[in-house]
Amino acid sequence: MQTLIQKLGKPRSFLIFAAACVAGLLLGGLCVGLYFAGLQIAGRIGFWIIVICWAVAGLSCLSYLIGQFSGRYRNLQGKGWTELPW
Repeated sequence: MQTLIQKLGKPRSFLIFAAACVAGLLLGGLCVGLYFAGLQIAGRIGFWIIVICWAVAGLSCLSYLIGQFSGRYRNLQGKGWTELPW
């Protein structure tokens, strides 16, 4: 039985990109929402969560694009997390 990562057949950098984008939107959005509800510190924390997550997403996207254009990401179907390239 294959795991979700094995079925996707995407490199680690793509998976980290997707996770960082989702985390930045959800956690940062939650903190910004709390800021508008009256918690000032939550807005500052939310801003930095968004910045850090999107920076990680940008770096992993760059890594993914370099690997994609160099041809390292062929035949990734069925490989586990430890066997996937960055």
